[in-house]
Amino acid sequence: MEEILRHVQMAREYALLNNYETASIILSDMIAKVDHYLFNTHGEPDKSNLRRLKEMCNTEMRMINDLRNELGLFAESATPKLYSNGGSQRGDFCPEPPRNYVVDQRERRGEAPPHTEGEDLSSTPHP
Repeated sequence: MEEILRHVQMAREYALLNNYETASIILSDMIAKVDHYLFNTHGEPDKSNLRRLKEMCNTEMRMINDLRNELGLFAESATPKLYSNGGSQRGDFCPEPPRNYVVDQRERRGEAPPHTEGEDLSSTPHP
Protein backbone atom coordinates (compact mmCIF):
# COMPACT_ATOMS: atom_id res chain seq x y z
CA MET A 1 0.00 0.00 0.00
CA GLU A 2 2.79 2.42 0.84
CA GLU A 3 4.37 1.82 -2.56
CA ILE A 4 1.12 2.77 -4.28
CA LEU A 5 0.76 5.89 -2.16
CA ARG A 6 4.34 6.91 -3.01
CA HIS A 7 3.60 6.47 -6.71
CA VAL A 8 0.37 8.49 -6.43
CA GLN A 9 2.36 11.27 -4.76
CA MET A 10 4.93 11.08 -7.56
CA ALA A 11 2.13 11.32 -10.14
CA ARG A 12 0.85 14.45 -8.39
CA GLU A 13 4.31 15.97 -8.56
CA TYR A 14 4.55 15.23 -12.28
CA ALA A 15 1.15 16.85 -12.77
CA LEU A 16 2.34 19.95 -10.90
CA LEU A 17 5.24 20.11 -13.35
CA ASN A 18 2.74 20.00 -16.26
CA ASN A 19 3.86 16.51 -17.21
CA TYR A 20 0.33 15.13 -17.39
CA GLU A 21 1.19 12.22 -19.68
CA THR A 22 3.68 10.75 -17.22
CA ALA A 23 1.29 11.32 -14.32
CA SER A 24 -1.46 9.49 -16.21
CA ILE A 25 0.83 6.55 -16.97
CA ILE A 26 1.87 6.24 -13.32
CA LEU A 27 -1.74 6.39 -12.12
CA SER A 28 -2.85 3.84 -14.73
CA ASP A 29 -0.16 1.47 -13.52
CA MET A 30 -1.20 1.98 -9.91
CA ILE A 31 -4.87 1.34 -10.75
CA ALA A 32 -3.86 -1.89 -12.47
CA LYS A 33 -1.77 -2.87 -9.44
CA VAL A 34 -4.68 -2.19 -7.07
CA ASP A 35 -6.96 -4.26 -9.30
CA HIS A 36 -4.45 -7.11 -9.12
CA TYR A 37 -4.32 -6.85 -5.32
CA LEU A 38 -8.13 -6.73 -5.13
CA PHE A 39 -8.38 -9.90 -7.18
CA ASN A 40 -5.84 -11.74 -5.03
CA THR A 41 -6.90 -10.42 -1.58
CA HIS A 42 -9.49 -12.35 0.41
CA GLY A 43 -9.87 -10.32 3.62
CA GLU A 44 -12.75 -7.82 3.58
CA PRO A 45 -10.93 -5.06 5.55
CA ASP A 46 -8.03 -5.19 3.11
CA LYS A 47 -10.38 -5.12 0.11
CA SER A 48 -12.18 -2.11 1.58
CA ASN A 49 -8.88 -0.21 1.88
CA LEU A 50 -7.90 -1.22 -1.63
CA ARG A 51 -11.25 -0.05 -3.01
CA ARG A 52 -10.76 3.36 -1.36
CA LEU A 53 -7.26 3.51 -2.76
CA LYS A 54 -8.52 2.64 -6.24
CA GLU A 55 -11.20 5.34 -6.02
CA MET A 56 -8.55 7.86 -4.97
CA CYS A 57 -6.40 6.90 -7.98
CA ASN A 58 -9.40 7.16 -10.31
CA THR A 59 -10.22 10.61 -8.92
CA GLU A 60 -6.63 11.74 -9.45
CA MET A 61 -6.75 10.38 -13.00
CA ARG A 62 -9.97 12.27 -13.75
CA MET A 63 -8.49 15.51 -12.39
CA ILE A 64 -5.36 15.11 -14.50
CA ASN A 65 -7.41 14.36 -17.62
CA ASP A 66 -9.61 17.39 -16.93
CA LEU A 67 -6.54 19.60 -16.56
CA ARG A 68 -5.03 18.24 -19.75
CA ASN A 69 -8.29 18.83 -21.64
CA GLU A 70 -8.62 22.37 -20.28
CA LEU A 71 -5.06 23.21 -21.28
CA GLY A 72 -5.67 21.72 -24.72
CA LEU A 73 -8.73 23.92 -25.19
CA PHE A 74 -6.82 26.95 -23.96
CA ALA A 75 -3.90 26.28 -26.29
CA GLU A 76 -6.28 25.69 -29.19
CA SER A 77 -8.08 29.00 -28.62
CA ALA A 78 -4.79 30.88 -28.21
CA THR A 79 -3.32 29.55 -31.47
CA PRO A 80 -3.58 32.10 -34.30
CA LYS A 81 -5.46 31.06 -37.40
CA LEU A 82 -3.14 30.18 -40.28
CA TYR A 83 -5.82 30.08 -42.92
CA SER A 84 -7.16 32.98 -44.95
CA ASN A 85 -10.83 32.16 -44.48
CA GLY A 86 -10.65 30.22 -41.21
CA GLY A 87 -10.95 26.94 -43.11
CA SER A 88 -8.62 24.02 -43.00
CA GLN A 89 -8.34 23.13 -46.66
CA ARG A 90 -4.88 22.53 -47.95
CA GLY A 91 -4.89 25.44 -50.42
CA ASP A 92 -6.02 27.99 -47.82
CA PHE A 93 -2.72 28.10 -45.96
CA CYS A 94 -1.30 31.61 -46.20
CA PRO A 95 0.93 32.63 -43.29
CA GLU A 96 2.00 36.23 -43.47
CA PRO A 97 5.13 37.53 -41.77
CA PRO A 98 4.70 40.52 -39.49
CA ARG A 99 5.09 43.84 -41.32
CA ASN A 100 7.99 44.98 -39.16
CA TYR A 101 9.87 41.77 -40.05
CA VAL A 102 9.52 42.49 -43.77
CA VAL A 103 10.73 46.09 -43.34
CA ASP A 104 13.61 45.04 -41.06
CA GLN A 105 14.77 42.45 -43.59
CA ARG A 106 14.76 45.07 -46.37
CA GLU A 107 16.66 47.52 -44.18
CA ARG A 108 19.33 44.90 -43.52
CA ARG A 109 19.72 44.30 -47.24
CA GLY A 110 19.76 48.05 -47.92
CA GLU A 111 16.68 47.91 -50.14
CA ALA A 112 14.46 50.30 -48.21
CA PRO A 113 15.04 53.31 -45.98
CA PRO A 114 14.28 52.83 -42.29
CA HIS A 115 10.65 53.50 -41.47
CA THR A 116 9.55 56.10 -38.99
CA GLU A 117 7.17 55.66 -36.08
CA GLY A 118 3.54 55.85 -37.18
CA GLU A 119 4.34 55.16 -40.84
CA ASP A 120 1.70 53.11 -42.66
CA LEU A 121 3.32 49.78 -43.49
CA SER A 122 0.22 48.24 -45.03
CA SER A 123 1.25 49.32 -48.51
CA THR A 124 4.69 47.71 -48.17
CA PRO A 125 4.81 44.80 -50.61
CA HIS A 126 6.07 41.44 -49.44
CA PRO A 127 9.35 40.14 -50.88
